[in-house]
Amino acid sequence: MKQSFVGEDFDPDNTLVEGLPTNDVSNYYRAHLTSGIEQVPACHSLRREGIYPDVDVVYYFGAVGPKMSFIMNPGSTPSDLQLQFTGQDSLGVDLAGQLVL
Repeated sequence: MKQSFVGEDFDPDNTLVEGLPTNDVSNYYRAHLTSGIEQVPACHSLRREGIYPDVDVVYYFGAVGPKMSFIMNPGSTPSDLQLQFTGQDSLGVDLAGQLVL
């Protein structure tokens, strides 16, 4: 599954800021990487600032997997926030109001 930000106000050159650092490292081994990527400094979260005017997104991991939260700063327009999902086999909202993919 792939998630993308879309819309005329999306800024693809926004700033990525490391969140709360840890003393851990991560290693990534994927089929298209011959030797993998090792010893990547890990952190509790990552923040992308200015994905839309006055809107930031924070990526983090919860008990059931990856999560993201949007920070709507003063002056932001929530209707500018547009997400596009491709490759999932279902998309919906559960009884608690959570997006389920």
